[in-house]
Amino acid sequence: MASPLPSTPDKFPTTQMFDEIIVVIVGEGSDSKSFSVHKGVACFHSGFFRAATKSCYKEGKEGVIELPDEEVDVVEQFVKWLYTRQVDKPVEHHAAFLAMSKLWTFSDRRDVPLLANTMVDAMRDVIFRTRKLPTQALHYIYENTTPNSELRRFVIDLIARTASTDRIMTDENRDRWPQEALWDLVQQVWCTTGLKKMLQRIIPILQFLADSNNAQYRTINLVIRRNMASQNAPLPSTLDHDKFDHVIEVKVGQGMFGADCMQSFFVHHGVACMLSGYFRAATNGNFMEAASGIVKLPTEDANIFGQFVAWMYTRRFDLDSMDTNTAFSTMCKLWAFADRRQVPLLANVTINALRDRIAKDWTVPTPQLNYIYENTTADAGLRRFCIRVIANACKSESLTGADKREMWPEDALFDALKILWEQRDHDKTKRWIKEDLLRLDMCKYHIHSAGVRCNKHE
Repeated sequence: MASPLPSTPDKFPTTQMFDEIIVVIVGEGSDSKSFSVHKGVACFHSGFFRAATKSCYKEGKEGVIELPDEEVDVVEQFVKWLYTRQVDKPVEHHAAFLAMSKLWTFSDRRDVPLLANTMVDAMRDVIFRTRKLPTQALHYIYENTTPNSELRRFVIDLIARTASTDRIMTDENRDRWPQEALWDLVQQVWCTTGLKKMLQRIIPILQFLADSNNAQYRTINLVIRRNMASQNAPLPSTLDHDKFDHVIEVKVGQGMFGADCMQSFFVHHGVACMLSGYFRAATNGNFMEAASGIVKLPTEDANIFGQFVAWMYTRRFDLDSMDTNTAFSTMCKLWAFADRRQVPLLANVTINALRDRIAKDWTVPTPQLNYIYENTTADAGLRRFCIRVIANACKSESLTGADKREMWPEDALFDALKILWEQRDHDKTKRWIKEDLLRLDMCKYHIHSAGVRCNKHE
């Protein structure tokens, strides 16, 4: 049985969902535009894509979805949201209301409940910030939603509870009001207002309605309806929609049968280049990779690269289900990968996650010291962080026993000794508690340009 569509922001695609690419063609003729998206990510969020990409349908067999009736700008924002949980919002409030209404109706047609919830919340935030109501978007909303839809109810509830009749019932506003919207407003005022106040508010509305033209208003038949929760879905990201351009293929590892068994990953060129100095250099200019659109990484671990791909788009790691030792190993490998491939943000996020897992389990990554020292340079942030934590948090028993000694490379022992001597010289010999770890200035271990620092809570 397929998993339910996510409607709250705590649900994210898994690493395995960043697999094959499908092409979504929006619009018709010379005005059409193609978008490349991961099939698993689209199907994770959208009931429409789940149904359309089944192997029994033409779209599922060919990997091409045509949306001739959708607007290119709307789908462009949808693709950005798929990977970042963010959309571009116009500064001017009327344009913002219309853009959010279009994304809501798109999500309703294509069964993307989390995007719909996000747009309702975003509209609420704009109303709160600007103290403006989305009356100019009413015609679009009522032409593109069904009676009693969540968006209609949200807008009418807000207007009924916050606006005064002298603000709404003016000749200037008359053209903004679809007849159905006025009837909905009458019903809502009736339900939410005492008798005296209700008569004061409803009579001008009824008069306004009687004076309006009895035109028929078109509505769209919607395919799938769902009750949706309302929560914000922010995700820290600086990805713009233009980063989701063409797709490159990255072949990773060799396996026991050589290059023919390399695992392929498909990522957006703009996203990879924005985050990684290595990809920026390899896929631009006169290099072979730039011409072929294929980057080979035979020495990298496919599982670690899969974690990197998932992080690129979601900024999350799939570590919670791992035991402590496996999680430590994965984070150290991710940091080393980030160091080799020049992904400073990944290195910084990983070392923060390592600190948090140490504090949560109160166990130090001593078993990972051999890997760390074999795969990092002498002044690497990961070395310095782990040795400082171990030297401050561990007892001397961590060095006793043949099995413990095998965990310690010679360079690690020297580094730990330096820290202990420095502490002896400055009379700072007490072992750390968790609070000491959480107060540590993590920027000392991050990869930043000169003068750049993280927010203190990151």
